Amino acid sequence: MNKRVYWFIIWLQFVFMLAFGGAVLHIQRGGTKINGLAKDLILGLASVPSNGLHIFRDLLLGMEPYLVMNSDFKDGLNKLGDVVIDGYVLLSSVEKISGNSIIKLLDLNKNIVIHSWRVNFKHLKKIYKSDSLKNLDDKRIRMFHPILTSDSSIIFNTFDGVFKLDKNSNFNWSNVDNSFHHSIELDGEGYLWVPSMLNRNETLKSNSNFKKMPFFRDDAIAKLDPETGKLVFIKSIFTILIENGYRSLVIGTGFFEIDPIHVNDIQPALYDGDFWKKGDLLISIKHKSTVFLYRPSNDKIVWLKTGPWLNQHDCDFVGSSKIAVFGNDVFRTLSGDFVVDSSNNQYIYDFRLNKTVTPFDTLFKKLSINSIYGGRSDLINNNLIFIEETSNGRIIIGNHKNALATYADRLDSQHIAILAWSRYYTKDEINKLFTKK
Repeated sequence: MNKRVYWFIIWLQFVFMLAFGGAVLHIQRGGTKINGLAKDLILGLASVPSNGLHIFRDLLLGMEPYLVMNSDFKDGLNKLGDVVIDGYVLLSSVEKISGNSIIKLLDLNKNIVIHSWRVNFKHLKKIYKSDSLKNLDDKRIRMFHPILTSDSSIIFNTFDGVFKLDKNSNFNWSNVDNSFHHSIELDGEGYLWVPSMLNRNETLKSNSNFKKMPFFRDDAIAKLDPETGKLVFIKSIFTILIENGYRSLVIGTGFFEIDPIHVNDIQPALYDGDFWKKGDLLISIKHKSTVFLYRPSNDKIVWLKTGPWLNQHDCDFVGSSKIAVFGNDVFRTLSGDFVVDSSNNQYIYDFRLNKTVTPFDTLFKKLSINSIYGGRSDLINNNLIFIEETSNGRIIIGNHKNALATYADRLDSQHIAILAWSRYYTKDEINKLFTKK
């Protein structure tokens, strides 16, 4: 090749690189000179290296979204010592032989599955409108955070729609008109609260200033009728925060990202406490490392706290004056990946003392509990905790220092099934919610 041609090509590449970088920077800073298809193409090209790295890594490791590479965790329920646990776990997993998705209710005392639910995939494909399921196989889909209803039905979400199966796994209803994700909880009136998303046009109706910003995901809180699945109420998290004086938390911290809020848990208060009222919502927004108490009755945030937890999942009311927060305690690297800062941890915040403690610190560190994403916990009592280490496919029940029982669904010598937000039930709760007929 002629040297002049060679250096001319190098010069063109350098100019293109500078122009492309300037265009990306212009868009990220809210510039309006690049719009439409050109804007989408530029942002799409800019995301290729990061997305390609993740795809290559998953292919290299032979990973599937339903499996975890692990050769250490023991299969099934393993009690460590002579311990009696009168409780149940409702978990979403993968069957060992068939490889099908399954939700099962496990008796921790007797170590038996007392009931299970499976998806009819042919029916699911007929009612599912999302592009994300066009290539769905006929075996597996992650069924997130299943919850039991009083008629032994099951409700779960797929990070797109919410679905209800009856006791015999027949479809009862579905809501695929909105995007739903993460937690599902019932409030004291019997309604469901599920994180959702609003499209950009809906966000701009109440926040016109966002016209100057590039596209982003606007998470929302959604209230559903458990009998029909119909939407009763929905409101933007951005709007809630801005209307309550937290504009700086929304757009004044860190660099811009497409998913700046990432709500992952909405916990309704089922009773009046000393610092909250029945019907209040405890809301976790992961990417701000923030938990806040929202009162729908007057549209007010009555309390908000950022940290000491980092990028947390799961928050719960405890007693009359405390809350529990499962801190993933992860931080993001330059590549966009999250890395655990030692281990996950369980935080207990005391409203009365304005103090946060980590009473299970020894347990988390001893067992190297380090779920990078997901992760759930329930305080069984002051001395006993239930933990789902989501990204590593392990359930742990332990005291302040030691594990008393562990659970994993091993599929072969190298893989265990990834979990999808298990739920702990007491014996009394199951007696009320689940009856054999």
